[in-house]
Amino acid sequence: MSSDLRQIGTVTRPHGLRGEVKVRPETDDPSRFGSLDHVLVGVESGDAAPFRIAGVRYQALQSGTAVVLSLDGVSSREAAEELAGLAVWAEADALPPLGDDEVYASDLIGLEVWDGPGSRAGVVTDVLDLPAQPVLVVRRESGDDVLVPFVPDLVESVDGTRIVMRPLEGLLDPDHREEVA
Repeated sequence: MSSDLRQIGTVTRPHGLRGEVKVRPETDDPSRFGSLDHVLVGVESGDAAPFRIAGVRYQALQSGTAVVLSLDGVSSREAAEELAGLAVWAEADALPPLGDDEVYASDLIGLEVWDGPGSRAGVVTDVLDLPAQPVLVVRRESGDDVLVPFVPDLVESVDGTRIVMRPLEGLLDPDHREEVA
């Protein structure tokens, strides 16, 4: 088994009485679950337990698509409840290759964020998967956090160490403070 795991979802709750779990996918293409033979479930990748996938269904929601998984060894609602809130991991080599403009959200955490070519704005501490678009949580030198939409119009480049954003007045500028009346 590969040690390079990627988080592909989070178990939200049990589904039904026979041990199925509802998963909030952390991918723009939930059908990727259908190509997997097994997943690992746990708080962190290092403590995740492997489960063979016995079945995959998809459920349309207002906020997107949920994945309903049947996992071998999870055959009751009580067993499924024990998995609620845990991350769902897959081996990187079992996932389809990423496109040129795609990146795993987990790979963004820890990258430096630059506002244009010469001004370091902070470090990504989290990625929020919101319905409209992913949003980076950027911790500035001051310790304040700022939310930055991770959209092509704002992202100039991403490499293994940093994200360069197109300069946008007030977005990452620590000196910019709006006056509230």
